[in-house]
Amino acid sequence: MSSFNNHRKVNKTRKDHRCLGCQDLIPKGEKAINNSGVFEGDFYNYYLCSPCEIVIKEHRGYFEEGFFPGCVNELKSELA
Repeated sequence: MSSFNNHRKVNKTRKDHRCLGCQDLIPKGEKAINNSGVFEGDFYNYYLCSPCEIVIKEHRGYFEEGFFPGCVNELKSELA
């Protein structure tokens, strides 16, 4: 089974996107992180806003099971 992961910084998005971590809107023209690839045979493609990327890097152990919509908000509520 082949797999790949592409992690790239986007300096200017061409359209609005929803941040996977906080579920906030990333407006057209903003910076974002785009992740895409194949994991266990399933294709994924999601965007993160810069603040969520920082939180994910700082708390990598929390996200060992993977990411899901609103995962950064859930982590913040657990830490509060």
